[in-house]
Amino acid sequence: MELSEFSRKYIEILDNASLKYDRLLWWSTLLGARNRFYDPTLELQKLILDPALGETSRKQPTFLRRLARLSDSVCLLLLALFKKMLLVGKSIPVADTEYYTIVKTHSYDHSFKNGQFIDPFLGALTEKIQSEKQAIVITEHLGHYFKSLPKIRTVNNVFNIYQFLKAKDLLWVLGIMLKNFFKRPQSSNNNILQLVDDNFRLEICSKWVAHNLILYRAFRNIFNSYQSKYIHTLYENTNWEKVLIWAKNGSSSTAKVIAHQHVPISESALNYFPGASEAKLVSPDFIITTGETPAMILRRNLPISGDRIKVGCGIRFHSREILKSSTSVKAILAALDGTSNARPVLNFLYENRKTIASHGWTVIVRFHPIFDLSQMKNFIKFDLCRDTNWEVSTKDLSSDLARSSLLAYWGSTVSFEAVSCGLPVVCVKGLSEILSNDPLWGVECLKWSVSEADDIDSILSHLESYDHAKNQRNSNPDLSQYFEEMTDQTLTRFFDL
Repeated sequence: MELSEFSRKYIEILDNASLKYDRLLWWSTLLGARNRFYDPTLELQKLILDPALGETSRKQPTFLRRLARLSDSVCLLLLALFKKMLLVGKSIPVADTEYYTIVKTHSYDHSFKNGQFIDPFLGALTEKIQSEKQAIVITEHLGHYFKSLPKIRTVNNVFNIYQFLKAKDLLWVLGIMLKNFFKRPQSSNNNILQLVDDNFRLEICSKWVAHNLILYRAFRNIFNSYQSKYIHTLYENTNWEKVLIWAKNGSSSTAKVIAHQHVPISESALNYFPGASEAKLVSPDFIITTGETPAMILRRNLPISGDRIKVGCGIRFHSREILKSSTSVKAILAALDGTSNARPVLNFLYENRKTIASHGWTVIVRFHPIFDLSQMKNFIKFDLCRDTNWEVSTKDLSSDLARSSLLAYWGSTVSFEAVSCGLPVVCVKGLSEILSNDPLWGVECLKWSVSEADDIDSILSHLESYDHAKNQRNSNPDLSQYFEEMTDQTLTRFFDL
């Protein structure tokens, strides 16, 4: 599974275009991260496919539009200061001569229970590091910060990123943003480069860039304060990961950055694959994968030495013993991602609602923890709760999988868990998408691939005679190369470097 010629061209164009910009600012932008959920990313891909599209009119980043974004960024800086003040009294580790193992991860609202932190990303690895090493675990909260604040304060061995900020850091961020706000725009006769520059000028005023600059200063403070040999973090090659490595490289720290690929790699996930100049400056020292297949994908497509990519295990992936011996349950489980971009799944099922009802099937909609129904309502034109055969799930994932006979998804990793227990899946691609977001890249069994405008009738007819028990027994080996089982032995791979 190698990147297409188009994907390589797209990465190369952005890598070359980035050379004229400030490195930190570029890596703080969504375009600099090749974020597939960012609309201008798709616009750029279309322009590469058809340069003639550049002749059509395109909105330029006006002064007022940039000023509005800058105002949002100032509000974000004030909010960051407020978040830090709310954590006053929760002490941080003492900076001494001993070496720490630093872990940078994320937390959700449900990650704090009974005074304990349950890492939703690195899981058992964080527990092992905390039990065997002198560790500093740093989280960035993805959820309702103020609602979870009391729980965050009660966990003694886990620290929020805002605790490492200083007031002067926020002033530094404000100065950087004001300085770049008043810079003159660059013009180009090349439509692609002009599109990149237009979006860069708009983005550097945004609160997303402000947020990443805040993280940079916090990381810088951490690496200058604490001696460490190893920094464990995630690997999706997103903004904050590049910012972390750039901060480490500019500090006195000599620690090795060990990044963990924790979610599957799809064809559209070009964020994973840096260009040559980016790879030289902000690549982790080691990348640990969930299995042999993602390691193979990264070795073939990353411009770094293959011996820096190691096979670990699937820390986040758990095989579920879900027995399905009949087709009496006629339910489609719609597993959504934490983004509005997953709406093709809902569009597909809603357009086929009459066919689904005529077959006697129901639809169970399962939202992501950080993107619920109240948020998705702003991006769809129909009422999910109007039809009696539709429901929004409040159950746990195992229960939802057990009461379903088909999983519909866009990019959700729930698809792996479904296939592992013999549940057929259908991947729904949006009409405007160029590259697939399917995380089951290379997996063909138990799967259909459709667009949101396709018909579901033939799929449901096929499933009426489907043998769930037989496919459950035969499907597990198909995923063994994607996710190696987590054991005490495979966990040691994260340390034997």
